[in-house]
Amino acid sequence: MSSDYEMWFKIGMSITALIGGGAIAIKSLLKIKSGKKKVAKQKEFEKTHTRIHEVLTELRLKHDSARTNIMRFHNGGKFTNGESMKRFSSTHESVALGVPSIMHNQQDMLLSRYPEVLQLAAIDEARVILVSDMEESNLKRYYEYNHILAFSLIPLKDEVNGLITGYLSSEWCRWEKIDDINEAIIEDEMVMARRLISVMLSKNKTNDINKTNGI
Repeated sequence: MSSDYEMWFKIGMSITALIGGGAIAIKSLLKIKSGKKKVAKQKEFEKTHTRIHEVLTELRLKHDSARTNIMRFHNGGKFTNGESMKRFSSTHESVALGVPSIMHNQQDMLLSRYPEVLQLAAIDEARVILVSDMEESNLKRYYEYNHILAFSLIPLKDEVNGLITGYLSSEWCRWEKIDDINEAIIEDEMVMARRLISVMLSKNKTNDINKTNGI
């Protein structure tokens, strides 16, 4: 009787060890798989935003402009009545040699302070605008403060619902550069750059949704 008990006890211990070992192995494999997914997503993120920066740089060189950048609209904070504050921030920037970056000063800016941005984006034309020709506004003063003489701006839109999510701009800080501008070419190049950037941002958004859903 005792020997039978010992035999079954040993069998039970062996099965328990086997199951435990299998569980540990599965857990390790899942961790490895999860780690690989994270690495793959990180590489995809880096690839996407590196390519966006390349598009901005290519656009700046074609325009011979001082700066190209992307501004994105977002929420940030709430008013006392619970209404969400609308803001916009610079997410990507390319600057010419010797031109200072202003990206750090373009974070969490209140959209209510610069309503002209929405008006210009809604026009959906990448025409070149001289800052000196603008009506007095916070936006004009902001451009003047940053020594921007002219700019071209075109909205970025959500690929699904068509909502304006931000804008792409090209900025000039020297008059001799502005004199050589061909507006028709500028507009065509802005539209093409927007198309490329919109596709990449849309792909990035899809990846974020999949990540949220655990896909």
